[in-house]
This record gives sequence, C-alpha cells and structure tokens, in this order.
Amino acid sequence: MKDGELLKGKRITAPWLPGTCIIQGTFSNEDCVNLVVVVESKGTTEVFTPTNEQLETIIEILSKDSSGNTICGDPALFKLSIEALRLGYAHSYDPYFALSVSRVDPLPHQLEAVYLHMIKQPRIRFLLGDDAGAGKTIMAGLLIRELRLRGLIDRILIITPANLSYQWRRELKDLFGERFDIIRGQDVTDAYASNPWIKNNRVITSRDWAKRDQVLESLAEAEPWDLVVIDEAHGMAASQPDKNPSQRFELAKMISSHTDHLLMMTATPHNGDKERFRNFLSLLDDDVYSDSESLELAIRNKNAPFYLRRLKESMRSFPSEEFPYGQPLFTRRTVSTVPFDIDGDEYKLYQDLTNYLRFIVNWLKSSKDQGHLPSGL
Repeated sequence: MKDGELLKGKRITAPWLPGTCIIQGTFSNEDCVNLVVVVESKGTTEVFTPTNEQLETIIEILSKDSSGNTICGDPALFKLSIEALRLGYAHSYDPYFALSVSRVDPLPHQLEAVYLHMIKQPRIRFLLGDDAGAGKTIMAGLLIRELRLRGLIDRILIITPANLSYQWRRELKDLFGERFDIIRGQDVTDAYASNPWIKNNRVITSRDWAKRDQVLESLAEAEPWDLVVIDEAHGMAASQPDKNPSQRFELAKMISSHTDHLLMMTATPHNGDKERFRNFLSLLDDDVYSDSESLELAIRNKNAPFYLRRLKESMRSFPSEEFPYGQPLFTRRTVSTVPFDIDGDEYKLYQDLTNYLRFIVNWLKSSKDQGHLPSGL
C-alpha cells in the first residue's frame, strides 16, 4: 500500500502489525512515514515507522455484511447517521422535545393545551376555543412539530381565511422550521391531469376557495391527510346542516372524514345558538352528543375532553419569586352599558337603517323558503 493510500478510518493488517488496526493518521519525519493506528484487539493507539518494504505488505481489510457484500463508508458520515437516529428517539426521553428545536418561548396555557390536552389523545379531534391573542398559531405549530418529530404525521393541511395564509406560512417557517406550500386557483389550473393535493404533503389553502365544487372534488380524491388544522373554524358552523348546509360546512364535513387528526381553532366558538354549537362539534365526532343539553352539561362539568375554552383573565405567566402564582398576561376587562340618547336626523337615520335591514333579512328568509336562492347562501 502506498503512502497516499493510508487514509484515516481504513482497517489494515500486515505481518509486522499486532493484528488488525484502524488508521488514525500519518505524518512525515524527514524520509520516514509515521503511521498512527488503533489496535482493535487492545483499543490502544500506537505509532509505527514502516520501511518502504513494510508499506508494500500492508493490506486493507474491507468489512463484509452477512451476505458477503463489501461495506465501505466514511466513518464521519456513519457517526452523523447514528446521531440522526438518536435524535429520532429523543422525544421518548424529552416530552417537550419540540421546544428544543423551535424558536418560541411558550406560555403556560400554550403548553397546557398542547401537552396536557391534545398530545395525550390517541386520535386528536379537538376544538381550541381560547380568546383572541392567546397564541393559537403557536399552539398549532407546537402540535405539528411534536407529531412530526415523533414520526406520527406527514401529510398536513391547514385551512384558513385567505388573508391569513401567508401569515401562517411565515410563522411556521420562522418559528418551527416547517415549510408549507400555499395552493391557489392557478395551481389547480396549472396542474393539468394531476392532483396538486397529492403532489404536496404540507399545504395551506383558503377556505372560501377550497369550498368550491371543483376544488372540493379534487380534495376528496386526494390521499387522506394525517392532520388538518382549521383556523377561524366558527365560519364552518351551520344551524341546520341537514336542511340547509353551507358550502363551508360541507367542506369541513368532508375534510373531517378524510383525516386522522383534526384541530379546529376559533376565538368565538359559541354564538348563543346551542344547536348550532352542537352541529359545529359534530365535525369532530358525529356520535359524541345527541342533543345540545347533554353537551352543555358536559362542558359545565368540565367533562368534554375534546374542547378547551379559556379567557384572557385566566392566562398567567410562569411563577416567579415576585409572582408565585404567575403574573396576569392581559389587563382585566370591565364591561359596562353606557346609555345614550339620539334624536332628530340621527334618530331618523337609525330607524331607516333598522327597517331596511329587517326588510332584507325577511326577504332572504322568504326567498330561501320558496327555493329561489341556493341552499348554501
């Protein structure tokens, strides 16, 4: 073997070597070559100065697998692969592993939602109804990151209002390192004779575009999703889905049956209509509650594991020496009714506008009853 072939990591043997050795390096000293090796049988490092004749007797030993195939590889790359495998199991030892590889500084209520309520469910079907400003996007990002690191999800769909699509993509990339593609109308047009929902595994799309018949059909034909996140999900609700379903409700219903895990998020989950709220939660599970009364009772008794609603007043920071129970994150809201009087032209405008709105509402109801309007309106 020539001097230039004595590369680090090679397994060699020779009559003058004490068994099989692994080359650690070489260095020259005048006209001599010094060979640094690790003796496999002893695990010790030794230095040899072979002559030219001894160099010729060095034989490289190539490892072989059980089938007799030669195994040659870079030991540095092998170490990297072992490290990657180790990190793949890191979540087994660190239940908050997603925090270690994300650029977020989460708050207690965000950790509670993800790790105490969502992640423990074998099949996540969850409504997150926290107040506005609670950081629901961060909670969704933590859930996505955690499930991805555990190898539980790959195909992810996020349905949002159109004006929030780019914000979602930016925050998921900047905070969690998750890359998503936004699918729009032009993408479907350009994907001639192919389905863009199949080609992309991590997608963000607009709910009002996805609800169209042609798009809904292509979504239904795509492979099932591992996780679907619906932002501003209250827009998917319907008071009478059996008689008068909206297009958004039809979209959510189809998506619900086309995914394992479903996370719906909204700051206004309940508008006062109990039956509408029950129909809304049926998107998570069709058979959980048969009537609105049993649902209200379960929520009152805090026995609804798929639903979480917290107001700003209950959200606090982590405990500290100064604030052992945490510091309130938001200023307490005070609600009061302020009386006022209007008269003259202002009162006349108020009355005219009220009468006009009543006329429009009554006309819409009458037109629907007579079948003059599409059922989705």
